[in-house]
Formats: sequence, C-alpha cells, structure tokens
Amino acid sequence: MNTIVTNAAPQSRSLFRSIFTRHALYIALLMVLPIALSQGLNWTLSLLADPDLWWHLADARLLFSTGHFIQSEPYAFTVAGQRWVNPEWLSELPFWFSFKVIGLRGVYLVTWLVVCANVLLVYLRSFRAARNADAAFWAAGLGFVLMSVNVGPRMIAFGWAALSLELLILESVGEAAGHEDKRLVWLLPALFCLWINLHGSWLIGMALFVLSIAAGSLRVRMGALEQEPFTPGDRNRLLAALALGWLWSAWGRWPTWVIAVPIVGFFVLCIADQATRLLPNLL
Repeated sequence: MNTIVTNAAPQSRSLFRSIFTRHALYIALLMVLPIALSQGLNWTLSLLADPDLWWHLADARLLFSTGHFIQSEPYAFTVAGQRWVNPEWLSELPFWFSFKVIGLRGVYLVTWLVVCANVLLVYLRSFRAARNADAAFWAAGLGFVLMSVNVGPRMIAFGWAALSLELLILESVGEAAGHEDKRLVWLLPALFCLWINLHGSWLIGMALFVLSIAAGSLRVRMGALEQEPFTPGDRNRLLAALALGWLWSAWGRWPTWVIAVPIVGFFVLCIADQATRLLPNLL
C-alpha cells in the first residue's frame, strides 16, 4: 500500500505540470495572436486608424477637465446644447489614463489587453465545456478570427468582455449543483450596471438573458439532446436577477450608481436570494 501511494504522488504532480504547462503555452500563443495577425494592432499598417478613438479621448478629457458627466452635445454646432449622455464613459477611462501616462503606447497596450481578455475568456469557456485544452485553443483561435474584423481601440471590446462574462456566469449557474454555486447569478445585475456604462451592447446581453431563461424553462427530448427545465427556485432566481439587472441598467447611466448601487444592492440581493428560496414552498 505504501508503494502505491509513493508512486501515485509523483504521477499526480507530473500530470499537474503537464496540464499547467499546456495551458500556459496556449495562453501565451493566444496573447501573441492579436499582435501577429490583427491589422488593428500592427504598428506598420493601420495602428490606431479608428477615427472614433480621438472623440472618445476628447470625451474623457472633458469629463476630467469639467469635473462632471457630459449631459449635452459639446462638439457639433448643428445640435449644440441638445441633451446627450455619453453611454461609454467607463470604457474611455482606461484609454485616457494610458494615453496621459505613456501616450500612444498606452492606447496600444490597453487595446491589446482588452482583445487578449476576450480571447482568453473564449478559451476559458471552451475548456470548461470540453475539458480539453486542445479543443479550447482552437475554439479561441476561431473566436479571434471572427472578432479580428473589429479589433482596435474601440469601446465595443469592453462590451464583448461583458458578454463573455455573462455567458460564463449563465453557464456556471446552469452546471451548478449546490445552492452556493447558484448564487453566482446575483453577479449579473452588477455586471449589467457596469455594462450600461461601457457600451450600448448591454441590450444584446439583456436579450440573451431573456432567451436563456425562456429556453431553460423547456423540457427537451430530441435524440441526443436532452434538457430538464429549471426548478421553480432556479427560475425565480434568474427572473429576479433579470429584473434587478434591468432596473440597475436603467438607473446606472448616472454617476449615483458608483456609491448607491453597491450598498443598496447588497441588501436587495440578500432579500431576493432568500425570497427565491422560500417562494416555491409557499406556492
């Protein structure tokens, strides 16, 4: 028995090193991929050619120079003074800070990091689904090919990252066996509260959330495809998170969410979680 245990320990360590080394290699390759193949990150071709970049930097500069959020059109003389709220101010801040510190190199760095984050989130979700690093690597590579048409210093990249996080949470909740894991759904309202200030693609995420609840409420028996519907508690938890996400998104366009939402949200989520657990027993 001692011999078996002694031999098993080195084998487990060797397996861990092998898996860790493969993940590290694939992550490194995926992070180099945008620099090597993306035109938007190629210094000699069309680096920073997106004309919207300078408008976003001007918005961030105006935010810090005036000390308040933009609430009316400050640039175009044809619509000067008309009500306008910048829906992407939070995405503009990393680009502005990096530009102030190290110039265009900072903009390049932020662009590369956001693109890498999106590619690696695809890798993570693929590995969780397939439990195979090779399959996850090729899926992430294909994902980069699809997103490469829009790679550059663009605010939509933050919207992509928020969408990947939403899918990761929904997939984790769908696979969760214990109640503690299913509480991850309460991260979604906070995610939407941030997303509304990152990019207008939050509407796509909200539609996807509704579609996930609708599809998960059905029982499916189609050959190899089998699905059991959500339990009443899971469905109520998702619906409550959806409602909170919508309310926070509608409210979150204003700077008040920075202070109020974390405080109010903590108490609301505690109450909502307990309510969704007790509601099926009361019906």
